[in-house]
Amino acid sequence: MSTLGRLLHPLPKKDQALLLTLLTYGGNEWESLLKFLPEQQSGALIQKSEKLSELPLEKRVPLFIRELRQLVKFRPLVGLEAVDPTWLVAGFQGESPRTIAVTLMHMPSSVSNQIVSRLPREVQEAMPSRRELSQLPMEILKRVRRQFHDKFATMPVGEEKKEFGFVDVLSLQGPELVTLVRHIGVFELAAQISSTGRRALAQFLKQQPTHLTEELMAVLKNLKSEDLTDRENAEGFIKRIFAQRSNTEELCQKAGLYRLARALEGKSRMFSQQLAQRFPRAHGRLLMEFIQHLSDGGAAESELHHRRVRNQVVDTVLELARRGKLNAAWVEKRPEHEALE
Repeated sequence: MSTLGRLLHPLPKKDQALLLTLLTYGGNEWESLLKFLPEQQSGALIQKSEKLSELPLEKRVPLFIRELRQLVKFRPLVGLEAVDPTWLVAGFQGESPRTIAVTLMHMPSSVSNQIVSRLPREVQEAMPSRRELSQLPMEILKRVRRQFHDKFATMPVGEEKKEFGFVDVLSLQGPELVTLVRHIGVFELAAQISSTGRRALAQFLKQQPTHLTEELMAVLKNLKSEDLTDRENAEGFIKRIFAQRSNTEELCQKAGLYRLARALEGKSRMFSQQLAQRFPRAHGRLLMEFIQHLSDGGAAESELHHRRVRNQVVDTVLELARRGKLNAAWVEKRPEHEALE
């Protein structure tokens, strides 16, 4: 990534192009034009403009024009960088080193370095340099990247807002999502086991390590009737989860992914695929498996119940942020709940 590219990161490409256009062609009135934009968007552009103004005046305009040409000329496909690197590495299997290099050349180095480090040594050594690739026609570069991009669901570009709703779970990084499902997994285990009756609950708790028993007991004390599922669904969940012979932490992760799959009922398949791609690949594939199981008739729950689960996910994200378990940026967000009436 160029020096100018680093200064503009992480603005969306369209905002980068807008800012460079204003600074290059807007004259002294460019800043007044920002009043026509939403406050959060204009604020981000002003913040970036302060850094850009530090560039020497004689170099600034030619540099901005070159960058604008690149933005218009290449127009990288939106969101591939937001896919967890483990998915991209798997997607590169069977691809030539040249195809891999072309696909990575317009990604942020923080992403491309993670991917390259996971590739076999012989593939890394066979990849052509950026200088070699720069000699290829732009149309070829675009076609190669599009072919690879088509293997994945198109990822959305994030937007700044003061609220945090269920759809904003897509903004979490892979490790944050793993932390989230661990916590909602404990809740799911407590709710499902409790639904099967006291005897099954007592037997389950007896088999768990002390720390998980304590976590489950804390949840059980605050469970409400609307948190429980019917006995048949609970028994189906337990049979499915325990048949996978997981250790304690894997059990919590799988239960959390199952709860997330319940929250995703009623959401588009595209959104579910996007969220799965934000997880490490093993987690994402299991999430899609659970979604498929539920859509095939694995449970029959009301839309109201799905909304309640989604709202609980939102509250859990904000609570974990307050406890320092997730990005502190979420602490300032207001919860955006779905109506329960």
